[in-house]
Amino acid sequence: MSKIAVDLEQARHGAGARLPRLASRSEMMAVLPAADRATYSRWSRVVATLYAALALLGAVSFVAVHDYSDGQSQIVSMRQAHAN
Repeated sequence: MSKIAVDLEQARHGAGARLPRLASRSEMMAVLPAADRATYSRWSRVVATLYAALALLGAVSFVAVHDYSDGQSQIVSMRQAHAN
C-alpha cells in the first residue's frame, strides 16, 4: 500500500476523526506532508500543461489542414482553368 493510501487510512481511523470514504481533494491535501503536496502540485501543473499543449496542437493542426485544403482546391481549379 502506498504511503499516501496509508496516510489517508490513518486519517480516517485516527483521533476519532471520521472522513468519508471518498475524501475530497482538500481533505487529501491536508493529510499529505509538505513534500508530497509540492510533488502533487508540480505533477498536476505538468499534466495541465500537457493537455493545454495537445489542445493547442489540435487547434493549429485543424486550422492548418483547413487552410491547406482550401488552398489546394483553389490551385486545382486554377490549373484546370489554364489547361482549358
